[in-house]
Amino acid sequence: MAPVMETAVSTSADPRQVARDCNYDNRCIVRSLSGRANSARALSLLIETHRQLGQSRAMQREMRTFLRRYPNDARAEGYRQQLQ
Repeated sequence: MAPVMETAVSTSADPRQVARDCNYDNRCIVRSLSGRANSARALSLLIETHRQLGQSRAMQREMRTFLRRYPNDARAEGYRQQLQ
């Protein structure tokens, strides 16, 4: 059987498209968005995906990034509370 090749996924600004392109595979979503999350929605998806994978350090790091970039976003207060 031939080896499976990973395909490049969209790094579009729409995190829903990234999730679809990854067939909702959490590890693919993390690979696609890490260092490229360019909106509050994309960064929030990355945070929640880290949570689902049990990657608490990465999740907390991204929460801190979120708070620096989007301190007034509706999700910010919840992230602040989780980091305390």
